[in-house]
Amino acid sequence: MTAPTRKHPNHQDENQPNHRAAGASTDAPAKAPNRDRYGRDHKRNPFRIANAVVASFITVLFLGHAFMGELSLVFPVSKNLEPLVFVGLGALALHIILSAITTLDMWLSKTRPASDRKKKHQIKKWVFGVILLIIAGLHIVVMMTPAASLRASGQVIPALLLMGVAAIVLCVHICTGAKSVARDLNLPAEVRFPIRALAISLTLALCLAIALIIAFGI
Repeated sequence: MTAPTRKHPNHQDENQPNHRAAGASTDAPAKAPNRDRYGRDHKRNPFRIANAVVASFITVLFLGHAFMGELSLVFPVSKNLEPLVFVGLGALALHIILSAITTLDMWLSKTRPASDRKKKHQIKKWVFGVILLIIAGLHIVVMMTPAASLRASGQVIPALLLMGVAAIVLCVHICTGAKSVARDLNLPAEVRFPIRALAISLTLALCLAIALIIAFGI
């Protein structure tokens, strides 16, 4: 009496039908070509893409503005760069409009309802955005006041502290929205880390410069 032969797991009996098509690949199906790196359809909301582009421009412009502000605390800076502030204000107004449109679209969407986590994250961005808008308005008013008037009224230190608070709130707002901007531009999510690092570094440098000026008057 012979022992029954053990079949290999991949062995197929000749009497069993072969359901595998000739030349078919055994690999996992490739990602659909009409999907982005996050698995979303490429036909996305154009307002989100436009808002991400505007937000990126504002981030670069305002980080540069913060850096120039640091230099102006110690070194004289050319007044020829002041028109960039008005360019930034125009971009900021556009960013607010596009953000309102995309927020309403997310909250009212019936096809892809937003999760509670996304809604809370959106509320957080709006809260810091509104706070930043108020502080930026106060900062502009203070910066338009002649330095002599600020010194005469003893408002130099409050003006410097306001500048530091504006930088901190801007940093928080940038760090909060960095991931969303990367997703809307179909960039790797890891892009948010160098953006956050740059924003935090410039903010810390600005606050340090302000602290040194207040403490030592340099």
